[in-house]
Amino acid sequence: MAGHLLQLKLQSIRNGARRDSQHRGAWIGTLLLSIAFAVFAVLMVVSMLDSDIEAKRESAIIVGSLVTIATGLVSVFVTPVAAIDPRSLTVMGFSPRRSAWLALGTAFVSVPSFAITVVLLAGLLLWASAGTALLVGVVGAAVVLATLVVLSRLAGLVGEDLRARRLVSDARAALVLVLLLLASPLVFVAVSVDWQLGQHDAISAALEVLSMSPIAAPWAAAASAAGGDLQLAFAQLGIGAATLLVLLVLWQVIAGRVASAALGGDETELVDLGVFGAFGRSPALVVAARTVTYWMRDPRYVVVNVSIILIPLLALIPLAVVGVEPRHLALLPLPLLAFFIGWTLHNDLAFDGSAVWMHVTSGMSGLSDRFGRALPTLVFGSVVVLLGAVITWLIVGDWGTILALVGLSLGLLFSATGFSSIGSVLHPYPVARPGDSPFSQPVRSWGSGVFWHPTTGFIAILLMGPAVYAGLVALNGGESWWNFVALGWGLVVGLIVLLVGLLAGARQFERRSSEIMAFAQSA
Repeated sequence: MAGHLLQLKLQSIRNGARRDSQHRGAWIGTLLLSIAFAVFAVLMVVSMLDSDIEAKRESAIIVGSLVTIATGLVSVFVTPVAAIDPRSLTVMGFSPRRSAWLALGTAFVSVPSFAITVVLLAGLLLWASAGTALLVGVVGAAVVLATLVVLSRLAGLVGEDLRARRLVSDARAALVLVLLLLASPLVFVAVSVDWQLGQHDAISAALEVLSMSPIAAPWAAAASAAGGDLQLAFAQLGIGAATLLVLLVLWQVIAGRVASAALGGDETELVDLGVFGAFGRSPALVVAARTVTYWMRDPRYVVVNVSIILIPLLALIPLAVVGVEPRHLALLPLPLLAFFIGWTLHNDLAFDGSAVWMHVTSGMSGLSDRFGRALPTLVFGSVVVLLGAVITWLIVGDWGTILALVGLSLGLLFSATGFSSIGSVLHPYPVARPGDSPFSQPVRSWGSGVFWHPTTGFIAILLMGPAVYAGLVALNGGESWWNFVALGWGLVVGLIVLLVGLLAGARQFERRSSEIMAFAQSA
């Protein structure tokens, strides 16, 4: 049976290259990318044959981490070419459990798998002169190959589920949005850090953490053995083996269920609501789901998001020109980013004017409207702050300073969101209609909003003044507890402003329902 499946898989690969195949474009793209990756990796290995062990180790950790992460992400969003699905084997008479394992076995026969195998074999040349390290490298390469194959197929099943639920485009857009919002601190890291490996304490510490993580541990095992630390090498192999075991268990559970579903049953097919079904049924969560879909599909929000990215970068240019230290400049993008993420809500009723009438006519409470609109901003902004804090730590290298930075950034996010929840109800101003160019601003007066929005934004920043002061005291040689003062002030005051803003905005939403309807019709 194994021989028949192997022939079937090879025939599937050959069929992908046929001119009449609907997957020919994807097959050619996969082939070219695999060849390019293999050639680049082999050339990189050849160039490092005479490098020292530490340089080889650091390169293995970085490349291994990137390859593992890329394998998971690409497999979620890209349909694999010539993959044998466990469901197709189940309908041929195999049990769901056996179908899952047979389908996984055929995944080792593919163009990307061949490319990874070539790269791993070439990588063994780095340890050819060290017998023990070479043996550890062989075991590590086997673990890496199996892990990548299982991860690819497992992520592929997740991607199929997302496509079935019509969520894959939303998930892809969310991922791109996160990467774009992290562009400000990432660009600053790229231009300010000394990228000579091993010459920056924070980078060295990050590499140490990665070397013991599931995504890079087996890649670094051979280097540890070459350096004489066999105990560390075996520990890294153990981490890799444990990771592979977890992935195999997940594959058995998920693929087994998928294969069992192919046998049919009396289950009633339900209408899939996509993002709306994933968020829940309460009014606030439905509003939050619609807000998320607007973020990812409305071109007007794209312009806003690009502005959020550019403003922190533009603010750094004059400061860098006058000679401000990079270590201090690195602390600026994240608070600015957090503030503007919260501030994007200050005119949300105008952007959502075509649907706000449903909230009013259905009798939705003001709190459901305000909280539903704020929830995606709060969750998304908090994730960006935490990820951005890790990136900033690569430059600063001091977790105490990062605690103060997180407190300040979250405080600005919460405060800006709180004031925006009030301002968007009291003083909305016209924006481009859905479907119009995002740059076509209606020629109408902003009214009192021209004073309200900048003033409340300035107040939100002033409220974080004590957090800024405490952080500066700690940064300039003060006691470390000042960092906790900054963290506590930002969180407590920010949450208070957020709560008051949501409640006050909810009350005004219910009081001003007629004015809101009139604005939605005229804007």
